[in-house]
Amino acid sequence: HTRSSCDWSSDVCSSDLKRTPPFILPKNPEETGLFTPENLQMKVAIAQLKPKLGELKENLEKIVEVALKARDLKAQVCFFPELSLTGYNLQDLTHEVAIELEDPFFSPVIELSREIAVGIGFVEKEKRGLFFNSYSVFKDGDVIALHRKVYLPTYGMFDEGRFFAQGDRFDTFEVNGVKTSILICEDAWHFSSVYLAWLKGAEFILSPSASPVRGFRSAMPDNL
Repeated sequence: HTRSSCDWSSDVCSSDLKRTPPFILPKNPEETGLFTPENLQMKVAIAQLKPKLGELKENLEKIVEVALKARDLKAQVCFFPELSLTGYNLQDLTHEVAIELEDPFFSPVIELSREIAVGIGFVEKEKRGLFFNSYSVFKDGDVIALHRKVYLPTYGMFDEGRFFAQGDRFDTFEVNGVKTSILICEDAWHFSSVYLAWLKGAEFILSPSASPVRGFRSAMPDNL
């Protein structure tokens, strides 16, 4: 469960994450690593942004700025939305904004991750020429997690299947001692995704999301 503290005038909402036992207990819970000291906590900052479509440099500067706010709030981790580096509704821009995970462009985030772990969504250019809707977590000057979105919505307003390759796995990683799994937006709509993460011992599910919108007849809310 979490205890949240939000300042809606800023970009950051922080929560204290505590472990609670799963509803379905395994036969040998001590073998899963799920049961650990109850006083183990992680302070998480959830950052809500409105990135500019295709403007990587400007969006990265905003990400660093907000992550520094989260650090000052004593958060240990700051998570940003799906495709927070690029904006969501990219379509033909997808190939132009794609970037390899090893690109020096990420240097400011890697350096900042020595003070606070940071999770970012971006378009990943894979060495074989494939493009993924990806999410990475940086910590202690390194990349500790990479998830490629598995379920790509391609219906109605959504067109991801035309521009992205499909991921093929759900993994777990540890951040501040908490075993975590990433499910990007539509991934979390499928029970099998959560179940696979649970089978790998996930205690915390991170589900960054983004979406196009329609149907608003008045000014868009500032925090959408």
